[in-house]
Amino acid sequence: MLRFFRSSLLAVLLMLAAAPLLVGGKSAPKVNEEQVRAEFMAAMQRIRQRTPEQADSPALQSYVIYDYLTVARFRRDLDLKPSDELDGAIDAFLQAHAGEPVARVLRIDWLTSLANRRRWDWFLPRAADVTTPALICDRLQGRLATLAGTDAQAAASQQPNGALAQARVGAQGAVPTQGPAGEQGAAATQAAAGTQGSATIQAIAAEALTRWSLAQKQPSECEPVFAWLRQQGLLTPALAEARTRAALAADNARLAREFVVDVPADKAAPLVQWAQLLDSSKVTLTALAATPTAPVEPAALAAGFDHLARADSVSALALLPKFLARPDMTPVMQAKLQRTAAMGAAYGRDSAAIAAFDVLPESSVDNDVREWRVRAALWAGDYQKALAWIDEMPATQSSQPRWRYWRARSVAATSGSDAAAPLYADLAGLRDFYGYLAADRIHHGYVLNAKASFDDETLQKAMAAQPGLVRAHALFDCGLEDEAGLEWAVVFSTSDNAVKLQAAHLAARWGWYAQSITTLAQVGEFDDVRLRYPRPYTSAIAEASKLAQVPPDWILAVMRQESLFRDDAVSRAGARGLMQMTPTTAVAVAKRWHLPIPDKDGTFDPPMDVQRGAAHLRDLLDRYGQLALTLAAYNAGAIPVARWAPTRQMDADVWIENVPYGETRNYVQRIVEHIVAFAWVRDAEPPRLATLLPPITPTTFSAQAAQPAPQ
Repeated sequence: MLRFFRSSLLAVLLMLAAAPLLVGGKSAPKVNEEQVRAEFMAAMQRIRQRTPEQADSPALQSYVIYDYLTVARFRRDLDLKPSDELDGAIDAFLQAHAGEPVARVLRIDWLTSLANRRRWDWFLPRAADVTTPALICDRLQGRLATLAGTDAQAAASQQPNGALAQARVGAQGAVPTQGPAGEQGAAATQAAAGTQGSATIQAIAAEALTRWSLAQKQPSECEPVFAWLRQQGLLTPALAEARTRAALAADNARLAREFVVDVPADKAAPLVQWAQLLDSSKVTLTALAATPTAPVEPAALAAGFDHLARADSVSALALLPKFLARPDMTPVMQAKLQRTAAMGAAYGRDSAAIAAFDVLPESSVDNDVREWRVRAALWAGDYQKALAWIDEMPATQSSQPRWRYWRARSVAATSGSDAAAPLYADLAGLRDFYGYLAADRIHHGYVLNAKASFDDETLQKAMAAQPGLVRAHALFDCGLEDEAGLEWAVVFSTSDNAVKLQAAHLAARWGWYAQSITTLAQVGEFDDVRLRYPRPYTSAIAEASKLAQVPPDWILAVMRQESLFRDDAVSRAGARGLMQMTPTTAVAVAKRWHLPIPDKDGTFDPPMDVQRGAAHLRDLLDRYGQLALTLAAYNAGAIPVARWAPTRQMDADVWIENVPYGETRNYVQRIVEHIVAFAWVRDAEPPRLATLLPPITPTTFSAQAAQPAPQ
């Protein structure tokens, strides 16, 4: 059956490959790909820099991704000189390319421009399905503006008991929740009846109330709509209170302080106290502990105590008995605070954590507690306790490689290495962090279980000839990886895993390693280690390795984890490029190492980006003296790492396991796995984790504390 499917698919794809690509209804002429690509990229650069245009050659006009150049010009002109003529041209283009990836960003930009220019006659018929908050509010603005010239508002104003009056009555209830109007929106609008204009106003009011009630910062486009709601008397004190509570429940004290100004003073006091518990937990909780009868809402107390326990577990444990003794304390709340204190102590590597976990009621023990109490026992060196708590884990949890390894370590510590050897042997064949650690414990070689996946070049050649993938390939070659990804996603949106596996091979052949690795993960293909661990940027890495005296495999491992080899990667925190450095860090490193100072986009220069990243690794290695701390600092920064200092020497695996940031803990483990894999794919003997990760000592932290912190 699979053979038949592949042969049928191949036949279809070969037919597509044999068909000439059409441009403007004509067969595309053969062109010099390198020349037309260079012309396309030069034209794109002129658009970005707003420099004068040059005439497009016939070859460029026939280029398979010429439409993307057209879109770039449309977007530039929308910024510089929007006009009716431009609107008409964009509208025609979007209709001709409806549903295609090339139209997506242009449509959003055009709708935004139309709304900014108040061209509701163009905007409203085309914005029914918008999903971004700004455009949703633009649509509501447009509908209100359109109503202004009709008799709908006049009709409503002449009916004090009509649509808006009844909406005001209904709006005293809860905040709108789910659905197009939410429960409260429905209560505020379903009571209204009458004219068609009234029904329209009801619908606008319901949608606007739903948007206003969300516990998140809304874009400025929503302000006129919210002002209209306030003018109509729909923003009631009850709704304002509910919205503020939602922001507090989302742990957003800053937003809650903005919202609480609409809440009456008598209702606002406990909400302000809640915000204070989030912002200044220690001061506020200390004052509450000193006055046991002082009122505080349970949810607010729990939130503030959680903040304190994470930031200062010692203070949280000291205050806990006073709160447990409050006259209004319920058993449920007691258990919640006890759990919070114990977890905070574990995050803070506090020696009191084990005792705090010991007194937890069983009702408070969940999977997070089960994990962190084991970690606390490991940090304390209490392997008997760690083993007992691992034994209490459900099978789905204790069977994970992480806890199988720590069971073996605990057995070795309590019953001897011979008793632990079979447990280590069961793990030593795994291709992961804990498998390698186990192999080290019994001096076994690493087993990567590598197996090449099926590689059908004929099928890939046929796939590559599909118009969507021809565009994706051209876009990728021109550095437009996001646009290429959209084309790719459309082509393979309904494909099965067998087809996607060949797509992963195809992407790797193009040098599109991020797409290849991501696609392999999507289909669950993890055994093709060579395909998952390419070695791009060879010369840049060699130069950086020589400069910073950092092994090439280490640079590759960081690069793979940070950017998946995308030289244009940008994180939510503003880190950029292959090595994901913030501009501030990149500049600081460049100055220390006398490297070229990057300009605004300088972190997208791969050779220099790799050099700066390698230099930053070297700085951290010199500061900490070992890999685990270096990687943790590269990910989380020097300040958090300084807080994670042990009071005694401990094995690196214990230290890593107790890193309280889950992202950083996994980051260190994944990069060590990558280092092993990158050595294996170049047919070298992989380094042992026992060598890569020597014991962590307090002196390491004391020495680094005396040095200036790298940015």
